[in-house]
Amino acid sequence: MVRLVRREFGAACRLRDVRVALRRRDYTVVLAGLSDPPLDVAIKLAGPEAPIACPFDRTAAILRLVRERTAVPVPTVLAADTSYRDCPWRYLITTALPGVRWHDARQYWTPDDQADLWGQLGRAAAALHTLHFPGYGEIGPDGRVLDGATYPVALAERAWRQIGEPRHAALFLAVLDARAEAFAQASRPCLVHDDLNPNNLLVARDEGSGCWHLTGILDFDSAWAGAAESDLARLAFWDGMAGIAFWSGYGVTRSPTPREAERRLVLQLLWCLEYAQPTPRHHEDTARVCAVLGLPPIAFD
Repeated sequence: MVRLVRREFGAACRLRDVRVALRRRDYTVVLAGLSDPPLDVAIKLAGPEAPIACPFDRTAAILRLVRERTAVPVPTVLAADTSYRDCPWRYLITTALPGVRWHDARQYWTPDDQADLWGQLGRAAAALHTLHFPGYGEIGPDGRVLDGATYPVALAERAWRQIGEPRHAALFLAVLDARAEAFAQASRPCLVHDDLNPNNLLVARDEGSGCWHLTGILDFDSAWAGAAESDLARLAFWDGMAGIAFWSGYGVTRSPTPREAERRLVLQLLWCLEYAQPTPRHHEDTARVCAVLGLPPIAFD
């Protein structure tokens, strides 16, 4: 890693305060301070056997797009390479944003703090959804949609890639096909984060005012050109992520239509099948979605 940062930032660069934030098979996320230049950085490293795709060149393009065209707080890309040309990893180096994870901070919030942060998150999500594309589908390393398609086609292709178990993928495609009419109409294709969970949001408390602020949205590795309701469906499904103030911040002033509610349920099923963890809570959540959709409960091994 020392060789990597010196190649990117110069021979005088030094690593300090190195901390491993996440480690999986052939995949590591490191938070570090640099000297010469003085920077706090996040470094993602992935080898050929990493369990996730890690398309860092495309993530870099998406982050640049968000920074250029919105005020949403996201990291600045400092370096990215997926070629394996100069080292045995694909890598992405960005600035490290201030703050702590939403999940860790919310125990300290008053009801007013929580409502204020919900509103901030709603406005940030709305800003992401103003980034439009000419079609639905995966985003390439140039920041453009690779193969613009209709929403049902792009969603089906994405589900087949994202769901690890083939029989679960086949089940989702059958559900999607049975509700094709509901998915025939969708909002204009836009940037969808698709993983706005409490661990991918940073918040910080201003010591002077005592107010909490959303300081970062992380991990755009799952982002794509989809329908905004994909983010909204997941946020509504997760605990403590989308209270009334979120919806007002986002700009929604009405309840979902029956078609919108149906689509959101199907999109929540997609998340259940992607995540596929054999925990009691995940089985409970999945069973609840399946019951509303008229499906038998699904067991994850």
